[in-house]
Amino acid sequence: MPDNGVCVAIFGHALLPVITVSGIVVGFVLGGAVAVELAFGVPGLGTALVKAIVEGDIVVVQNLVLLYGVIFMVVNILVDLSYAPRRAPEPAEDRLPPPDPAARRHQLLRVLSVGVRELA
Repeated sequence: MPDNGVCVAIFGHALLPVITVSGIVVGFVLGGAVAVELAFGVPGLGTALVKAIVEGDIVVVQNLVLLYGVIFMVVNILVDLSYAPRRAPEPAEDRLPPPDPAARRHQLLRVLSVGVRELA
């Protein structure tokens, strides 16, 4: 049996595609709710949306479409925020120090001068 820390790391990485797909599936569920409510006669937002479309009640249609859009956006924002802890930067002591601009310029000039000598 692997170490507990390894299991947590594996689980965290394996969960990323599941979270992504679950955010996409919410859109299908919202769209499918309209069809299911109509098929089974269940009163709900989908039934209200279809009834408003049939009756030509534009204000209700606009509000329900806006509501569906807001629900979908909130779910996608939650999916994006669930990735945030995995994107945290590494601690400063583990990273290399930033390169010195003067040393970098000197190295670039040395490479260019060698390249120019080889061409001549």
